[in-house]
Amino acid sequence: MPMNRPVAALSRRGLMTATAAAGAVVATAHLLRPSKFAPSELSPSPPKTAGATGYRLTDHIKRYYQTTLV
Repeated sequence: MPMNRPVAALSRRGLMTATAAAGAVVATAHLLRPSKFAPSELSPSPPKTAGATGYRLTDHIKRYYQTTLV
């Protein structure tokens, strides 16, 4: 027993499938293209200073932590 499918539904479905496939191809091509910048140019690190220890718990940070206590 043959199934009767409306032609309009098939063409809409095909259009949506083709649109999704084209979008996937464009997204993949965008992600795979080579970058114009070297990794060091994208995120330059700040110059290192002698004696820098990183995070410091200062008075204003301590005050902020006090305001977050429930």
